[in-house]
Amino acid sequence: MQILFEATKSFCYKFARYELLDLIAKEPEASDGKPFKLVDVVKRIAKELFSPEQLATPIPAAKADRIDTVFGTIKFFAALHAKRLPNSPFLWLGNGGM
Repeated sequence: MQILFEATKSFCYKFARYELLDLIAKEPEASDGKPFKLVDVVKRIAKELFSPEQLATPIPAAKADRIDTVFGTIKFFAALHAKRLPNSPFLWLGNGGM
C-alpha cells in the first residue's frame, strides 16, 4: 500500500481513488465481466489491508451532525469514484451497488 493509513476523510478519498479501484479491478469478480456488488469486494479487500480497529475508527462527518467510520467512508468514496471517474474501469449498473 502506497498511502499510509490515517483516520481522515482525505486518506479515505485518496485510498479509494488511487489504490482501491485498481485492487478491485484485479479481483476475480471484476475480471470475469459479470455484474457484482461493489461493497462485497470493498469489504473483503479492506479486511485484508486494515485491522478491524482501523476500519471502525470514527471520523466526524463533514457537513452533518454524525460520525462515520473509516470503512463507511472508504465504501462511499469507492462507489462515488466507480460511478463518476471518467477513467473508471467499471460500468455502474445502479442495481443496489452493482
